[in-house]
Amino acid sequence: VRKYWKWLVECQVQLRAVIEALSAVNATPAVFHCVGGKDRTGVVAALLQSLSGVDDAVIAADYTHTARNNTAGLLSVHGPVQSPIKDYLDYQRQFCPAETMLLLLFMIQVHYGTTEAYLRHIGINSATMDRLQQLLVGS
Repeated sequence: VRKYWKWLVECQVQLRAVIEALSAVNATPAVFHCVGGKDRTGVVAALLQSLSGVDDAVIAADYTHTARNNTAGLLSVHGPVQSPIKDYLDYQRQFCPAETMLLLLFMIQVHYGTTEAYLRHIGINSATMDRLQQLLVGS
């Protein structure tokens, strides 16, 4: 969680750029990712989902699905014998437990009140948030 919180605090310019790019006219459909597809991708996805009104428990459960996607790649690089990860549940427990995302979302609430307040803090205006909500949920 420390790493994720650090990004929210220290990488605000970059997060603002990603959010603004995703809200741009003709920007969707869009794909966003990081090298591992879990950490920075998970934080951005959580912010977008939270902005869209998705329940924290659902966001955290979605984050855990990363394990299903990343385990095969990890095992293909290290091999099942050399890897301490034997299946996606091992990966999930060690690298993307739901509790990590739940704690990050809780920290946003404690420090900023809401995801919308955090996004305003980093320079995202209401029009951009409205566009994102329209793109993501059609409301």
